Amino acid sequence: MPKPCLVCGEPSTESRCPDHQLHKTHIGRHAVHTNTTRWKKLSRKLRRMQPFCSTCGARDDLTVDHKTPLTQRPDLAYDLDNLDVLCRPCNSAKADR
Repeated sequence: MPKPCLVCGEPSTESRCPDHQLHKTHIGRHAVHTNTTRWKKLSRKLRRMQPFCSTCGARDDLTVDHKTPLTQRPDLAYDLDNLDVLCRPCNSAKADR
């Protein structure tokens, strides 16, 4: 039986309608939510604490990167020692390696 979406109230078979599903990174049986309020707050905090890219020093278009990928260590998703501030180009270049 459909129930209202937690966000918009539209009928849905799950707690959120398809338009408001949380983005998940699936890792085997684990799912790490990287679009949650917790992640957004942590990312914002880290970018305020270090307003430059660790690799090139850029101050624009900053992201927070997992040093050890979530696919290898989902348990480190929110571990400060596993996070690094990178600009989007440096983060993308790292992903290509």
